[in-house]
Amino acid sequence: MKRLLVLFTIISQVACNSKDTLDFKVHFNPETKYIGTIQQSSEDAFTYTGTPEFLNKLKEKGIQNPTIIKGKSRIESILNTGKLDTHEHFPIVFEITSTTDTNINKSLPAGSKVYGIGSLENPLEFDSISSKGIANGLKKDLLAAFKNIFTISTFPSKRISVGEDFSRTIPISFQIAGTTLNMDVTTSYKLLSISNGIGTFDVIQVYSISTKVNSEDITATGEGKGLLLYDIKNNYYSKYQIEMNMKTHFILNGFTLDGTTKSNLLQTNTIQREE
Repeated sequence: MKRLLVLFTIISQVACNSKDTLDFKVHFNPETKYIGTIQQSSEDAFTYTGTPEFLNKLKEKGIQNPTIIKGKSRIESILNTGKLDTHEHFPIVFEITSTTDTNINKSLPAGSKVYGIGSLENPLEFDSISSKGIANGLKKDLLAAFKNIFTISTFPSKRISVGEDFSRTIPISFQIAGTTLNMDVTTSYKLLSISNGIGTFDVIQVYSISTKVNSEDITATGEGKGLLLYDIKNNYYSKYQIEMNMKTHFILNGFTLDGTTKSNLLQTNTIQREE
C-alpha cells in the first residue's frame, strides 16, 4: 500500500509539472507587492435619430450629431498584501501612484488609497477609500467599480492542458444617465502554450445587454479578443490585453440613440514577494 501511495504521489507531481499542463489558480498571495500599469484607449460614436424638433434642440445645446468621444488613460499602482491571519485572510492596500487621464474628473488622483481584505480563494473585498477631493457619493460608486474590476479578474481554479479551453459568464451592473444596466460578459480562455514559467492564453469575450427601462428598449452587443500571460509561480497574470468592439441601441423618450465603442486595454503586473 505504501508503495502505491508513493507511486501515485510521483505521478501527481509529474502531472502538475508537465510541460503541457498547468494548475490555473489566479489569486493574490499574502506578503506580496503587485506593481501594476493599466493603459486604456477608447472611441465612442453616438448618433441620434428623432423628429426635426428634437434634432434642432440638440443643435441649440451644442450637441453634435454624431457625437464622437475619445479618451486615453494610464494608471500606475501598487497593491500591497499583508500577513495571512488565522482565518485565511490578509489586509490589502491598493495605491494609485500615477495617473494620466483625458477624463481626469472620473479618476482617482495619484496618492489615493483603497483598503480591503483578501483571501486565497475569494475575490478582494474593498471597504474604504482615502482620497482628497472625492465626495462620499463618488467614493461609493468607485468602490462598486473596483468590485466589478476584481470580480472579472477572478478565475475558477482548474488543471488545464495546452489546446484546452474554458468559459465563464459574469454579470456586471453599471449606470448610464442614472439608469442601471445589467450586462453579461462571457469570456473564453484557450491555453496556447507553456514556456519559461508562463502560460499563454488566447482570450475571446462576448458582451450582451437586452433590457427595458420604463418600457423602452435598450440593447447592446459586442466582442473582444486578446491575450493573457499567466505567471505560474506567482498565481497571477503578468499581462492581460483585450481589444473590444460594441454596438448599442437605445430607444428613450421618443428618440433613438445608436452607438459604437472601440477600446483597447493593456494591463501589466510585476510581482515581488517578501522574503
